[in-house]
Amino acid sequence: MASPLIRTLPYGPLQACGHMVRLDDTVVLIDPSITTDRLPAGWPLPRLMLATHAHFDHIATIDAWTDVCGAPLSIHRLETGWLSSAQHNLSVHMGEALKVVAQARPLDDGQILALNDDWVIEVWHTPGHSPGSACYLLSGPDGPAALFSGDTLFAGSIGRTDLPGGSVPVMRQTLRMLITKLEQLAAPDLPIYPGHGPATLWSRELEHNLWLAQMKE
Repeated sequence: MASPLIRTLPYGPLQACGHMVRLDDTVVLIDPSITTDRLPAGWPLPRLMLATHAHFDHIATIDAWTDVCGAPLSIHRLETGWLSSAQHNLSVHMGEALKVVAQARPLDDGQILALNDDWVIEVWHTPGHSPGSACYLLSGPDGPAALFSGDTLFAGSIGRTDLPGGSVPVMRQTLRMLITKLEQLAAPDLPIYPGHGPATLWSRELEHNLWLAQMKE
């Protein structure tokens, strides 16, 4: 089977990245922050939506996508309630009141989501930026293919820990966990697609990301 096609589409005032993953006729939308007209030409509608966490800039268009394609949304169970709470999803601080209507399917750490006969996504619970932050590891017949890191890990940096529910000590634990997990995968050139900014490689972050360097000391 061909490698997955991945399109990263920044959108909105904070340029949150919506990632679209195409595996033949299966499309997964990770972080539904983009408008429905951003679907790449010729791509089928998403069959599944995943949110890395429930901050407004990553969930802004869930209901619009649900209306168009009916794809279910999944998010870590600690933040299912945040989707409909403007206080928790922080939209209230932008002068708005985002309240997602669509029902969310709760996810747990280590859960495996089968996309088709060959490809799966594994849920990694990665709190620190928010209590229910998660990364999603896409794997196929030849092993890991991409990690969607949300606001946990950026190119050269990490997500904020000063927002409600954020924690520096918890983020440090998460970063240590990521180092351990990715060392076990033995995939130094694994592409990482963050929730903001450009894609990167795990080997590059391990060498140049100062936050990760501190975890190795």
